[in-house]
Amino acid sequence: MSTPEDLSISWQDLLEALPDGTALIDVHGVMHYANAELAYLTGYTHDELVGQNVQMLILRFCVRWRERRDDSTRKIQTPGSSGTIEN
Repeated sequence: MSTPEDLSISWQDLLEALPDGTALIDVHGVMHYANAELAYLTGYTHDELVGQNVQMLILRFCVRWRERRDDSTRKIQTPGSSGTIEN
């Protein structure tokens, strides 16, 4: 029969089991723990994330979003005219 000690699991094990990228962040925004999924999603290693301010991820997301938005700007030829419309 299992004892409670046999069934114990650490908080790190719980966070690693989450399907979402997860970090433990203090009141100043500094990441003290990041699970493997967050590292995978962001492209940073665990060691690169821990000790950094979470704003680095937000700023990176904003820059990447802006780059994708700018790349997706297309010129569309309107029927019956020689002009184009920026989309």
